[in-house]
Amino acid sequence: NNTIVSFATGLVSRLAATIPTLSSTNNDGDNKATSSSELLTQLLSDISTPQSLQDLFVLTTIVVIALEILNQLVYHVPTLLQNLLTNDEKKKKKAIPVRGKHLDNFTVKDYTFIMINKCMTGLFVYCYFGYLWSVRKLEEDDSHGDCCNKSGGQGIFTTTNLSIHNTILPLPLLFIIYDFFYTLLHWFLHMKAVYAHVHKHHHFQKAPSRANIDAVNVHPLEFFLGEFN
Repeated sequence: NNTIVSFATGLVSRLAATIPTLSSTNNDGDNKATSSSELLTQLLSDISTPQSLQDLFVLTTIVVIALEILNQLVYHVPTLLQNLLTNDEKKKKKAIPVRGKHLDNFTVKDYTFIMINKCMTGLFVYCYFGYLWSVRKLEEDDSHGDCCNKSGGQGIFTTTNLSIHNTILPLPLLFIIYDFFYTLLHWFLHMKAVYAHVHKHHHFQKAPSRANIDAVNVHPLEFFLGEFN
């Protein structure tokens, strides 16, 4: 257990160290705002080291395995519960009627897109927690205690910081804002000039039945825009 904790702590510490600071201190001791281009340059420089790439690969592998476990749970648990809760054989065999043509067999293109998108989720997790870590991350800020490094921001709450106002109430707003911008993206993907090249692949599946596998079987560009929108 100690080995696992040490490994996880080291992984998180090293990845957290690649997150650029939101400000830097010049020779005169005055804070100087860092531009977006400089932040991106610093991030690419820090994350491109062999150790950082290895850590990112490990993180992505963990995320992909977690997605596979989640996929199996989502796919099999409902059927298992139905079999446990009913003795009626007809109800056990009864399934939701399929509306539309089911995509029975995946092509090489399908498998390629699915794998790329699952791996891209690892990058998203890194960027997401990197954003949380970098919120109000100032060099003089020591509010993050001993977690990872002293210059961490306040985007990641401790249990004492959690409340209804900063945790429960923002959830509906989160979905409303995300869906609003995703609706605009979806509208854009249905434009004739774009549809055939990107979004058309998604519509080959008219009756999804394989949980997360069908959900991520989209063009990688569409997945990237949806994930990071």
